[in-house]
Amino acid sequence: MNVAAGGHFVDGQRALFFSFAYLGWFLGPLVFAVTTALIIVVIYRRQFASDALAALRDVDPDAGGA
Repeated sequence: MNVAAGGHFVDGQRALFFSFAYLGWFLGPLVFAVTTALIIVVIYRRQFASDALAALRDVDPDAGGA
């Protein structure tokens, strides 16, 4: 149940971020393209280049405890 809830949370977070990028459309298509690119960079950094993910990757599964 937690995995499903986490997936829905991430989907909602992406939707919120892209809604900010969509607001750039009111200023023109170039601003929309730039804000969308910036949001993609932010989402990538949060999901694939975060310190938390690096810490999780460094955990040794064979360590057997704390």
